[in-house]
Amino acid sequence: MITRTGLIIGVTELEEKGRFLRVLCEDGIFEIYVRGAKKATSKNNPGTEIFCYSKICATQGKNGYVLDSTEVLRQFYNIRLDLKKLALANFFAEVITSNGIGIGDERDETLKLFLLCLHYLNKDDNERSLSVIKSAFELRYSCEIGFIPKLLGCDECHKYDGDLSFVIESGKLLCGVHNPHGMGTPVDNTLLHAIRFICLSDLKKICDFKINKNDEKKLSDISQSYLTYHTERHYKAVEYYNRLN
Repeated sequence: MITRTGLIIGVTELEEKGRFLRVLCEDGIFEIYVRGAKKATSKNNPGTEIFCYSKICATQGKNGYVLDSTEVLRQFYNIRLDLKKLALANFFAEVITSNGIGIGDERDETLKLFLLCLHYLNKDDNERSLSVIKSAFELRYSCEIGFIPKLLGCDECHKYDGDLSFVIESGKLLCGVHNPHGMGTPVDNTLLHAIRFICLSDLKKICDFKINKNDEKKLSDISQSYLTYHTERHYKAVEYYNRLN
């Protein structure tokens, strides 16, 4: 038997009133079968819904884990009431399902990152835009799986701010003097601060910065391009989310 606290990031409904769960835990992603989950009388139904954070007990069966019991810890119910928020959460789930959890000491950070982003999505206020939450996830998750950009300054002369461009392919900053071919995307000090803040600050604070709408759009383009380039994947869920905007 295993006991884990985990986030349901995938649900596959089966005809025989059962379902398969994909559960993100601190130490990995688990596939768990649930008998009779769709029955109205099922005691496990609430704890096996998509984006439900639950305590899960499961037993090893012939073909994998079979659910014994669940205890709901948090449901993030408001996300299901907003199509854009739900689409964004599905994008996060697709990214993690495709690439796995963080490496080394960052293995447990993937679950914490997803829960933090769901927390912000679940809130009713407009303190943080969906674009900022999306960018924070994309850049920080990229760092967790090993693609940490070099953000301390120009890769050649170490110039810290001012005339700098961010190069997606290398993750490096280059100043105008050492970038004669105009590689990358020019980043002003505000935009560069946001990128540094997301990648280098304490996880709980990665969305705690101010940025104007113009730089917010540039940040979104950079973060999505950085994730898709370095994971070498294109994500259907983000295409759907972008069509909603």
